[in-house]
Amino acid sequence: MRIGKKATIVIGGQSIRKSGYLDKIQSYLHKAGIETQLIEGVENDPSIQTAQKGGKSIH
Repeated sequence: MRIGKKATIVIGGQSIRKSGYLDKIQSYLHKAGIETQLIEGVENDPSIQTAQKGGKSIH
């Protein structure tokens, strides 16, 4: 199985952060040697414009 070196985490609200799950996810990925990038504030059923904006922000 091939594992990548980068991951983008996309979230909408703050509940995943407040619950502590975001920290756990990032911790697991970092331990696996995977760099993470976070995109926040994505609405439910994101529009094409939101997806394009997110795609441009990935580095």
